[in-house]
Parts: sequence; structure tokens; C-alpha cells
Amino acid sequence: MKAKSLVAVMVLSLSVFLGACSLWGSDETASTGEEKSIVDSVSNVFSSVKRCEYVDEDGSKSVMHIKGDDIYVQADEATATAEDLDMEGLVTGDKMYMWSKSTREGLYFDLATLADEDAVEMKGVIIRSSKDMVAFLEKEGMNCGKSDVGSDKFTLPSDVKFMSFEEMMQGFAESFGGEMDASGELDLQMAE
Repeated sequence: MKAKSLVAVMVLSLSVFLGACSLWGSDETASTGEEKSIVDSVSNVFSSVKRCEYVDEDGSKSVMHIKGDDIYVQADEATATAEDLDMEGLVTGDKMYMWSKSTREGLYFDLATLADEDAVEMKGVIIRSSKDMVAFLEKEGMNCGKSDVGSDKFTLPSDVKFMSFEEMMQGFAESFGGEMDASGELDLQMAE
């Protein structure tokens, strides 16, 4: 088992090194006239951000910026409403965060534990983690290319107040005189 792990690490290291060398020797350095070190090239391989568009079943277009297994989400500026343009999102690990740029309030979901009927879906594929979303976008994403967003977009904003999906549903239930049962189902008490 240890030999297989060592071989896998060596293959991964060699792939990264060769990828960096190909970037280092590419026309990109010749066109800028700047010399790049191998360290810079390896750094670019790990820090590069990919941009893909995604159109959901309703025709709404989102722009997904992928860095490793993290995805920064924003509405498409050309087609979105003002309300949609106010929203941003980050998918990291098994959490999906969404927030308003103007109110600085947000909501987060634990993708791994959402019931199937509440789960995030992308064209019929249930998403349980950022890795699931990255895999989907690599297969189904449109107009993919290099992104120009900074690394700060892959960190949650410290000035946003986040509420969990469960807290939101409990607040909703309480406002209508109901409660959440142990299974997470909403039980509303309707006045007669």
C-alpha cells in the first residue's frame, strides 16, 4: 500500500513539475519579454482560476470561478436582474454560502446533509460538495476559460452575517405558528 501511495505522489509531483516547465517555456514568457522562474510557474499552476458559465433549467446564467475545489459564484452581468447581481456565493467543501452585497446578510447550506427534495441540483445531478460541482462544471460548463477574479473572492467575507438553512426554516415556521420536527420537516399550525 505504501509503495502505491509513494508512486502516486511521485507521479503527481512529476506532472506538476512538467506542467510548470511547459508553462515556463511557453510563448507566454516570450510575448511579455519577462523571464519566469520554475517557482513562479508552479505557483501559477496552483493559483490559476478557471471561469465557466452555467445556465440552469430556468435559463438563468451564472458565472462560476473555480480555484482548486472552491467555486465563487456570481450572476452574469449581461443577463441578470439587479436583484441577482446583488448576490454572490461561495461553494467550499460541503458548504454553499450565498449573500447579499448590499445587506451583508447571507445563508449557508450543508450540501451533504440536505434532504433530496431540498438538495442543490445542476441539470438533474445532485450536488453534495464543491468537488461534485467542480466535476459537473468540468464536464458540462460552457464558455470555460481563464478567470480574472482575485483570490479574495475564495474567502468568506468577515462582515456578512450568515444564517444556516435550518435556522431560516425554523424562523419561517415560527413566524407562521409552526415548528420544525425532528426530521427537519416543517409543521405549520394553521388557524381555523
